[in-house]
Amino acid sequence: MTDKQKGLIDAVHALFPHAEHRHCLKHLYGNFYLEHRGLALKHQMEAIARATTVPWFHAEMTKMLQLSKPAHDWLIEKDPRHWSRAYFKSDSKCDMLMNNLCEAFNRSIMDARDKPILTMLERIRLYIMLLMAGRRVLCEKWHGQVGPRIRKILEKNKGKAQLCIPKATGQNQFEVMHHSCRTFAVDLNAHSCSCHAWNLNGIPCLHACAAISWFHGNPEDFCDAVYKKEAYLRAYEPMIMPMTSQDQWMKVNLPLLLPPKYHKQPGRPKKTRKQVVEEPKLPANPYKLTRYGIPLKCGNCSGEGHNRSSCKEPRNPNIKHTRKRNIAKDKLAVRRRDGGYQSSGQQSMQLRQRKHSSTSQGPSQSQASQVAAASLSQPSEASDAFQSQPSEVAYAFQSQPSKAADAFQSQPSQAPEPAKLSRVQQRMRRMKDQQRSHFVKDPFFHP
Repeated sequence: MTDKQKGLIDAVHALFPHAEHRHCLKHLYGNFYLEHRGLALKHQMEAIARATTVPWFHAEMTKMLQLSKPAHDWLIEKDPRHWSRAYFKSDSKCDMLMNNLCEAFNRSIMDARDKPILTMLERIRLYIMLLMAGRRVLCEKWHGQVGPRIRKILEKNKGKAQLCIPKATGQNQFEVMHHSCRTFAVDLNAHSCSCHAWNLNGIPCLHACAAISWFHGNPEDFCDAVYKKEAYLRAYEPMIMPMTSQDQWMKVNLPLLLPPKYHKQPGRPKKTRKQVVEEPKLPANPYKLTRYGIPLKCGNCSGEGHNRSSCKEPRNPNIKHTRKRNIAKDKLAVRRRDGGYQSSGQQSMQLRQRKHSSTSQGPSQSQASQVAAASLSQPSEASDAFQSQPSEVAYAFQSQPSKAADAFQSQPSQAPEPAKLSRVQQRMRRMKDQQRSHFVKDPFFHP
């Protein structure tokens, strides 16, 4: 069983001409999904693949034709011997439709696949050694002729057999009537049923279980020999011998076994498997509900299937920005006007200072603020102002001392423009300001 990659069909036919070649139904549906989508088509394709007789296969294909003619034509081109149970051979006693067996083994050695060759082989050897030893121990604990998984299938078939009425015809042959008014012929000597399910997997089907219950027999006795305890032990009987570490090996005069030269491939190495087209992907935010049945609509061109950020149409000037975007634009304008990045505390302080300076009244306060600013920026000019207008400045300080002090605070010194910071430095400063503002707002924080 292969995943229908290119060249595998010809290679299997050339190297194994007498072997039965099956295609994995999941990989086959991956190609089917690219052209024909829909849950009804998927379920109908599975029903066609699970049909165990040729008449049932054609009946399910007729249903597919009623659903979709292109999908029916796509399946007609595929050879049913590779993907439908109705055309499988009954020699292998296996009715599997998917290659889950090799996929499970591939998943178990996933951690060892990206290691060097010797390390990878050593981990695979250890894994198989423990696996075979564990299977031998579990097989000894079986309470019957078959394993627990086969017994579970038999119990399920025995429950469904209650809907069947067996009628003995002689020589261990029965005619079983199902509640759906279908009649099946069961031969216990040949281990066969007309539904072809018992012939495929070697496990008695529900019709065979109904016939066996007619004379109070045990269905485990009619299972194929490949499911018995003796066959299971023969499969896991070979034991992988334990090995010592490399420091205890015997020294030989042979050249060292070195791995091939390592060549780094371009790009990041892939560690996850390739997902199928229709396989659901994990959401980025698992706590966010998905929008089922709601198409994505663009706010720029009003089209469906994309949003405004990925829209390829020219920007629509009639679209108004949201309130958050307007607030962001105002903050950016304030930063550009102030000549660089400032924290929220500095911006609020500057706004309060501008508001206070705009609402202040009286010539004496304005003169005092001008003298204060001059004293901070240019001391020589400030001293000349005091000498030229001593009475007015003294009167301003004596009459309104609080406003004069506010004037001194509202007019800070004109420091030289700070050097432009990089984006990383701006981000670090922004994070520090946010932490500082968080501690100040916290009522339980005591510096």
